[in-house]
Amino acid sequence: MLEKTFLQILNMSITASFVIIFVLLARLFLKKSPKILSYALWGVVLFRLICPFSFESIFSLLPAETNPISQDIVYEAAPTIDTGIPAINHTVNQFLPAATPDASVNTLQIWAFIGSTVWLLGIAILLIYSIVSLVKLQKRLKSAVHEKDNIYLAKHLNTPFVMGFISPKIYLPAFLTEGEKRYILLHEQMHIRRFDHVIKIASFFVLCLHWFNPLVWIAFFISGKDMEMSCDEAVIKKLGSDVKKEYSSLLLTLATGRRIIGGSPLAFGEGDTKGRIKNVLNYKKPAFWMIAVAVAAAVIIAVGLVANPVNNVRLPDAGDMNFFNSMTGAVEVNSPEELWNTRTKYIGDNSAISKLIGLLPVPEGLQYDHIKLHTSEKPYEIEIVYSVPTEDLKKYDIESTPIANIFRKNALLLLALVDNAEGVRAVLTDGMRKVGFANDREWADYTVGGDVRDYAESPEKLQELINLYNANPIVELLTQDQAVVLALTSRGNHYLEGECFAEGHIILGTGKKVDATKIYALTMIGHYGFQNDNFVKVSGTGVIPAVVTLGSNNDVSIEYPKDGNYYAPSIREMFPLKYHTRIFSGRESDRKTLKKQERAYAKEYLSRIGRKAEIGDYGDFEHTLLTDLGVSVEVSNKLEDFYKKHSNYPYFIGTQEYIENNLRMVYQMSYDENQKEIKFIKHAYDSGEILEQFVMDATTGDSLTPS
Repeated sequence: MLEKTFLQILNMSITASFVIIFVLLARLFLKKSPKILSYALWGVVLFRLICPFSFESIFSLLPAETNPISQDIVYEAAPTIDTGIPAINHTVNQFLPAATPDASVNTLQIWAFIGSTVWLLGIAILLIYSIVSLVKLQKRLKSAVHEKDNIYLAKHLNTPFVMGFISPKIYLPAFLTEGEKRYILLHEQMHIRRFDHVIKIASFFVLCLHWFNPLVWIAFFISGKDMEMSCDEAVIKKLGSDVKKEYSSLLLTLATGRRIIGGSPLAFGEGDTKGRIKNVLNYKKPAFWMIAVAVAAAVIIAVGLVANPVNNVRLPDAGDMNFFNSMTGAVEVNSPEELWNTRTKYIGDNSAISKLIGLLPVPEGLQYDHIKLHTSEKPYEIEIVYSVPTEDLKKYDIESTPIANIFRKNALLLLALVDNAEGVRAVLTDGMRKVGFANDREWADYTVGGDVRDYAESPEKLQELINLYNANPIVELLTQDQAVVLALTSRGNHYLEGECFAEGHIILGTGKKVDATKIYALTMIGHYGFQNDNFVKVSGTGVIPAVVTLGSNNDVSIEYPKDGNYYAPSIREMFPLKYHTRIFSGRESDRKTLKKQERAYAKEYLSRIGRKAEIGDYGDFEHTLLTDLGVSVEVSNKLEDFYKKHSNYPYFIGTQEYIENNLRMVYQMSYDENQKEIKFIKHAYDSGEILEQFVMDATTGDSLTPS
């Protein structure tokens, strides 16, 4: 438990480190803006240091992974972190110790225990130091004289400050004149009005939690400077620019005194006197447009830093199911001689190649842009560049759609007909950049077995290739989403079925297998039925990781991890390492996404049958049991024999519906408290005709229905 807490703190600290760096850079942009904006941005850092969760947004400024360290990293055979920045990942991961075979404890477990122990020790030292400092300060303040309200004067005090949490007190040096008191009181009262005394204490305790992170120390001290400068500006704004020189002189006078407590959260107004004086003297009320721009920039930066990046997960869309259904047919080639003159060498006239490529089928939505012939060194390759609108780039995935078959066939034919060609490369462009089809590669290459020249020298072999091309029409491969849905549907009968099957899935990524594609996904299954006129998930699963295998013939299979103690080991065996953190972390956002997808099926089903109902899980609705109404547990248990023969009747007071022979039936249980009778009635939904009825004695559980 301690190690997991420590790892969670490390995750928050790493994420906050990126935020701190952004805020430090943002302060440069906001240098001439009111310091209250810079001070406000430190609130984002505080949020990131204490809250492990946030909402997701495409406008997030953070790296791809906000939980780079898996909670199960200490048990992994090859532990890694994923910060979203490859350079950092590579640097850190090469130093992480791998698990030792046959060892009872992994090396990383030992280091995690040592690290968490040292972490607790550091917290204890800082808290003890703070308490000791507080006790010393309180001794010095015993002689302080109450002036009025919450204001106290102390002779041995050289620096004013605020102390207290619920009822803060202002302590001032006794040597201040009435004019100087006015300035300082305005400053300290501004702190209290903005709850700076609370924020400062909270920041200090957060610093104690993250004491090992030097960036957090930097944030603590610089946020304190921004706090003081923003209060200074508030004083100048209220009293006018005429007091800037006097106020600066007062700051210099107070700075010559002895500091109260270094690093304590109790003192306001200490440190960076030079910076504060310079800021006061240079302060000018900014123009309205400048404030508006600065506020807008600060809000955008704050939202970008509070939000987590959106997971690069392509969620199922109704349009996906039909997106690639319309494809151009194959090229009709009647004989080798017909295209023999199309064969050409790279060096020379390329018009024949262009003509040949122009005859090949193109997936709907793409257009030929240009071709490039790579002849400087082997392998000699043909690069075909297709143009596509920027907004459509993500729709094309050569590994998982019918596009794959089109390009494979095109590549085979080109390799057979073009002399010296050893590879065909397909590239998408939106006019400014090239985008690959699969696995974040820049291109996808396809090659044909054997020496390409064999096809040129053997008309029979070429004819076989042409016949194969023409005889096999382009097969519409299942998309990844379709494959997962089909696989989940095939497993649907493993659960108690309702009248509506629903599923949700998030595809994490894919992997290649011989003649097949592995699809790594998070899944959820639900069967929905009517209970008390609500559409309830009567059975199904929570979030379950699964591996779906899609074969070349559109055959699919699905594999789930094992249960119990075998769960974590089977996950590590089934899934690539890069998905482990996502799976083991059990993100709430993933669960919500899957539930939303699942319930979309239920909503669509209700619309299709023309019925309205609340949709939810069993626990979302109230179910009154017989025992809730005073029926004894013994009687309730005795009814189990009845339910074994009549399982469609509900265990709760109310109704449950089933489709039988295409007719909707309603099964109802009711309780007559006056007659002490439990009634079970089955009737047709449309006509209301009672088809069967059973009555039980609520005091004995015996049947009262005539046999």
